[in-house]
Amino acid sequence: MKSLGIQVILAVSLVAGLAGGCSTARINAAGESVQVVDAGRVARCRNLGPVSGTGGGSFGGAWISNSDLVEYAMNDLRNEAGERRATHVVVASNSMAANHTGSTTTAVVTGNAYQCTAADLSEPAASVPAPTATPASAAGTELGPCYGNGTCNDGLLCASGLCVRLPVASTSPAPAAE
Repeated sequence: MKSLGIQVILAVSLVAGLAGGCSTARINAAGESVQVVDAGRVARCRNLGPVSGTGGGSFGGAWISNSDLVEYAMNDLRNEAGERRATHVVVASNSMAANHTGSTTTAVVTGNAYQCTAADLSEPAASVPAPTATPASAAGTELGPCYGNGTCNDGLLCASGLCVRLPVASTSPAPAAE
């Protein structure tokens, strides 16, 4: 009987340990107040330094959709910025990592946190937009809000209410063992 109890404890510990390897960050109150903006808007703001967010992990991440992995990474990024009392964050890079079978398991987003007042913020440049560019704040565009149905323009995913671009991840299989 004692052996069965130990086996149950070990099984529960194993499941908890595996679940701990997969991160599904929810946005918290501090992170909710952090806005994601482009770098041109924060030129006069106080730079609080780099922040990063991770969604997924080596265990379980392969069973989470890419858009959810990105959403969790964006939530984690905004939560970390919020903990530093940031008001805004500029995304510097994002990446997706795959396991040995080529399944995407992790999304990582990095950026810089800023503390801004309304007077610090610059309006997005509207004088000379790129010929095919749309304003960053337009719904469905990169770093703009998602459409009401939770979608974005082609090539973008809706994560934490914002449209983000996923990099193309290499899914090359691992070399065969000889």
